[in-house]
Amino acid sequence: MLLALCFALPVFAADPAPTTPPDDPVIAKVEGMDIHASEFAAAAAKKRPADGKAHTEAERMAIVDQLVTQRLLVAEARKSPEVLDDKKVQQALVQALIAKDIAADVAKPTEAQLKQFYDGNKAMFMTPEQSRVSRILVKAGGTVTPQAAKAEAEKLRAAVAKDPKTNFAATAKKSSQDTYADEGGDMGLVAKNDKKIDNAIRKAAFAQKPGTVSEVFMTKEGANIVWVQSRRQPTQKTFEQAEKEVAKAYRQDAIAKATAARVDTLKKTAKIKIDDKAVAAVAIPEKGAKKGAPAKPGDEDEDEDDEE
Repeated sequence: MLLALCFALPVFAADPAPTTPPDDPVIAKVEGMDIHASEFAAAAAKKRPADGKAHTEAERMAIVDQLVTQRLLVAEARKSPEVLDDKKVQQALVQALIAKDIAADVAKPTEAQLKQFYDGNKAMFMTPEQSRVSRILVKAGGTVTPQAAKAEAEKLRAAVAKDPKTNFAATAKKSSQDTYADEGGDMGLVAKNDKKIDNAIRKAAFAQKPGTVSEVFMTKEGANIVWVQSRRQPTQKTFEQAEKEVAKAYRQDAIAKATAARVDTLKKTAKIKIDDKAVAAVAIPEKGAKKGAPAKPGDEDEDEDDEE
């Protein structure tokens, strides 16, 4: 029950500001961490009074005790090397520092600043190259082997490859086994960096000329045939079209610069010792290789494509 109560509450760091807003007084202190009236009110609002009207003194103190318990466990966690050495904990602490401290100090940009950022980074605000793609899928699995699925897909390809404008949609509706079958296999516009689409399909969508049908290729689902109907070249978005994207990118850039500046300041006073020889002696595994195993051919190409 104790743990359930603790995990139901958010995790708090020590309050960065030494002063307390007059409209949000401190109602308790635990190991140097403040509990404010606003936090108590938010916790109490989630707990219905027993009489349905107002919280009794005992109910109020029970809520305070939950907040005190949470602070005590936070203080204890800070003393534990095992907790602080956990990578997920460290990542959460860094993200909390950036969100609560560094990002909070980043000023809201003016429209002029946003336009200047847009003008200097226009490549970030492009509609990417897109292919209009249709697919036929023959699923593999169960009693259907990959070989059998591929053989069936080869037959279907032979039926549509010469004149896909006439035959592809009808064949897809009749024989394809994916969610696009009802649309004649039409997947719509696919971009190179669209992570919602299988990597192999994205590659096929841009590896061939518009109007052509791909060779049969395999994915986890089964055997695939892709028809590239058309292709749209990248286009530049205007500032007005991309204004929300610009604001988001500007803020991310500003936070990154503010974080870098904070790190530079910390480095000037922090005790840091780096063993150059030890760094040079570390054996670095090949990209894509599992621990203790060599990388497989093609691993690097796939990783690089996924980073687009």
